[in-house]
Amino acid sequence: MSFQTLYLKKQSDRRLKQGHQWIFSNEIDVQRSPLKMFNAGQQGVVENADGRFVAYACMSPNNLICARVVSRDKQHPLDKSLLVHRINIALSLRQRCFDQPYYRLVYGDSDFLPGLVIDRFGDICVVQISNAAMDAMLEDILAALIKVIKPSGVLLKNDSVARADEGLEQDIRVIHGDVDQRVALVENGVNFMAPVWEGQKTGWFYDHRENRARLQQLAKGQRVLDVFSYVGGWGVQAAAAGASEVFCVDRSQQAIEWVHENAALNGVEDRVATLQGNAVDAMQQLRDAGEKFDIVVVDPPAFIKKRKENFAYLKQKLQPLEKYLSVAEATPKSDPSWFGFPITLNEDAGKSRVELLQYLDKKKIGTRLLFAGNLTKQPYFKNVEYRVAGDLINTDKTMNQTFWVGVQPALNKEHYDYIADVLTNFLVK
Repeated sequence: MSFQTLYLKKQSDRRLKQGHQWIFSNEIDVQRSPLKMFNAGQQGVVENADGRFVAYACMSPNNLICARVVSRDKQHPLDKSLLVHRINIALSLRQRCFDQPYYRLVYGDSDFLPGLVIDRFGDICVVQISNAAMDAMLEDILAALIKVIKPSGVLLKNDSVARADEGLEQDIRVIHGDVDQRVALVENGVNFMAPVWEGQKTGWFYDHRENRARLQQLAKGQRVLDVFSYVGGWGVQAAAAGASEVFCVDRSQQAIEWVHENAALNGVEDRVATLQGNAVDAMQQLRDAGEKFDIVVVDPPAFIKKRKENFAYLKQKLQPLEKYLSVAEATPKSDPSWFGFPITLNEDAGKSRVELLQYLDKKKIGTRLLFAGNLTKQPYFKNVEYRVAGDLINTDKTMNQTFWVGVQPALNKEHYDYIADVLTNFLVK
């Protein structure tokens, strides 16, 4: 088996020697090994500037993290045999920690299998692959899993948006045996049915097992609010541990139904109530109703994905106002997670920023000024000599005309429809 060589810049092997597994594109000697000569998913030999072997790594040449270490043994690149060995080690480690077969069996880089996640639900396994290297080894991964675990069914749940970064399509299907829509699991002595086909990620979030065990220790006799409850992983466990009353809040009606089913499965349905709706609105509703809780659990969905969605939606809604407003554009080949949505009021809009922000405030729309602009206008520059290269037109414009609104995950399309309508009423009508 032959591999192309990925050469590191001088001293760029220091982190890898200390145990780090990621290689960044700015650490590569692109004169000796241009990243464009590698394909996504290709396995390469990593050598330091002196030509000494460092590791084998799987390539993602178009990403900032352009390679991930899969083996530090020169005699053993990642192949069928090493896959079996790695999964055997992962199984041994989990069996030391858990007395029942319900856990995350393989956790990507942590098990030296970057891009691969395998969650185990008894004799059912759910596999998620997020990069081209593991995708190309799917048959070998399945063979290794069958050899080590001997599952009755394996579901491939490749619906992660990260796959698109390496040109991979989404793919959800059974690749071995049979897998029901929902499968059983036991966590901290509480029974659940995980929606592995329709649910989030693999259907369950094993990473919060210890946190939910801690909640059980605190919950007896307490009123508990579980926000973003999904299938009730937190709330149902609190009820099973003796909570006097539990409220589960989720925007998905399907998730609310799963909460009730899991509560009934443990005989605590009489102490688990639900509220379907947006989390912020639901919490305000509970507050207005005078509800008080001893313990509040907030386990929100992925922030980055929701921020990007909110930004894109508001940008679309503000397109008709481009005569009056200028909005931010991401630089080419970037996909940022926006902290906020910057808006610049055009100088010929016929309104001042102060007037606009006062109007938005009256309409209960929060805004902030951008922490940027012309530093030379700051008081500490008074009577100080300094030199300016070029002009500061854009910095002055940012300082005088720009503000931003939030894109936090708690906001939804209704909120942004309202913001767009208010801006339209002020600027156009």
